[in-house]
Amino acid sequence: MSRFIDADKVEKCFDDYLERCDIHYFDSADEAETCFLEAIDEVPTEEVMPVVHARWITDPYDPLYTPTCSACNLYISKHVYNPEDATPPYCPNCGAKMDKEIKKP
Repeated sequence: MSRFIDADKVEKCFDDYLERCDIHYFDSADEAETCFLEAIDEVPTEEVMPVVHARWITDPYDPLYTPTCSACNLYISKHVYNPEDATPPYCPNCGAKMDKEIKKP
């Protein structure tokens, strides 16, 4: 499983670690590497979610002009969406980011 860590926090962790120990203390590069890997394990992980990219699909023959999410196929009802407004930048159902190129049918 992937662990996501903040690079700035890793850098700070290394700086703190180097202040606590003398780099010449290690007998070998392998021993130093082991200690550095242990230091990385001390860095807290970040909560991240993968970004799903999608686009709004519209049917020109749809009298209600209801955009449909290309990721989850949810259509936005006229009660939630006013066709005169810009389409939402994210799908309210699956959270997909609407940044893919729009393809007209």
